[in-house]
Amino acid sequence: MGTDLMEESLEKARVEEGPAEDAVRRLIAEAWTYAPFLAFLYGENPLHGPGELDDAFVRIGKRATLMFERGQREGVFRTDLPAAWMSEAMWVLVAVGAWSVAKGHIAADDGPDYIVELLFNGTRARARA
Repeated sequence: MGTDLMEESLEKARVEEGPAEDAVRRLIAEAWTYAPFLAFLYGENPLHGPGELDDAFVRIGKRATLMFERGQREGVFRTDLPAAWMSEAMWVLVAVGAWSVAKGHIAADDGPDYIVELLFNGTRARARA
């Protein structure tokens, strides 16, 4: 199944290892390889309802959410935003990145950096005054 590629990217990125911020960067870089396919999956999933595809998305989401929760504990990511929401936002940004490349809005080589910048600017913990 296509979600196997997403799970493979989680494995290759070693999301349970090292600082969470580094793990997110590695995951985005790995997932970028499959970004067009991820965009397709996000478009297809609502059409099928509960089932094998949903189960795979739940497994994938849990692992990515744990990565963001770790980052919250490390003080890197905001705690006023749900870790699950940050996880979903990351995956959607990868998919949108693929669409943006297809439309000529961004260069393929810039995708991972643009995704990281947009994601981190919204999720990084803010310095206390």
